[in-house]
Amino acid sequence: MCAGTVPEVFTLDGRQAGREHARAVADGIEPDERVLDAADICPALAITVHEGDTVVGPRRD
Repeated sequence: MCAGTVPEVFTLDGRQAGREHARAVADGIEPDERVLDAADICPALAITVHEGDTVVGPRRD
C-alpha cells in the first residue's frame, strides 16, 4: 500500500516470505504530508517517520 500511495518515495523490492516488500527509495526523506499519510495507512505499521529524534509518524490521533 505504501509503495502505491507514494511511489516516488517507496518502491517494491521483490518478494519476501511470499509477500512483496516495500522500501524507501532513498535515505533522509523529508517527513512531508504524503510520507506521513503512507505511515498512517501502512497495514503492517512498518513505516516510522522521524524528525530529528522525535517520532512523528504514524500519527496516533
